Amino acid sequence: METNNLHRLNSETGWLRGIFRKHRKSFSYLEHIVAIESLLEQEWSFEEIMVQVKSQTTTLPRKITQAKNNVKPGSELTEAKRNLWMELIKENQSIKGARKTNQALYAWLYRNDKTWFINTNKNYHQRHIPKGFTVDWQRRDSEFVRSLIKINNHTCFDLTLPRKSKKWWMNQTDSVSMIEKNQDKLPLVSAFLNRYSEDVSNYQIRRLSHVLIGSILNNQTLQRWEILRLAKLSDERITPESSRFPEQVHSIADMRINKVSI
Repeated sequence: METNNLHRLNSETGWLRGIFRKHRKSFSYLEHIVAIESLLEQEWSFEEIMVQVKSQTTTLPRKITQAKNNVKPGSELTEAKRNLWMELIKENQSIKGARKTNQALYAWLYRNDKTWFINTNKNYHQRHIPKGFTVDWQRRDSEFVRSLIKINNHTCFDLTLPRKSKKWWMNQTDSVSMIEKNQDKLPLVSAFLNRYSEDVSNYQIRRLSHVLIGSILNNQTLQRWEILRLAKLSDERITPESSRFPEQVHSIADMRINKVSI
């Protein structure tokens, strides 16, 4: 799971929480397999799962009933909550800002004084701004790429990290969705991802390098099968480019030893 960047299970914005929420996102087959395998105790197949999913029926409510207020509008508590909410809107100049400042108050008013809450908020909704007019994409591009370069400087010599795919690099920032959906507006970030993202061969070579460096430092002579085992690879999964790497390292080392002896 760590190799495929699926190990951050406690994150509020991670894939595990997202896959069980109402959403329009798509998830990889590995994420679906992990979720299904965790829930089902017996053996299963995708055919059986699809049959079960298709057999589920959903019933839509015929009538949409208005929410009832649980607290009387004229009570002192309600008036105090309303006044506090109005003060927050004035301070933050927006409903979104007021909600971030006091999420508990937002939830209380929505549940207990919904009619007043919705009607009041309508008066403070900001007008729609055409897409692209409020974001300085050139500045964002520079900020994101600086952040990625700083991360690369700190991690470039760490051979134990998971595969540095494009998704891995995006996950190191706080704006995964923005970068993922707007790469055409972020040319510097796109250039960075294309240059520094690892393919499978590069990732495997990095793992092999970690094992070989350790063996050299410890004056160990490892067989090919030992190197693959320590790197958690096998002849079936290793790419041709990665397969040649240990032999090339040994040949270079032998050449240097021969020069020293001469």
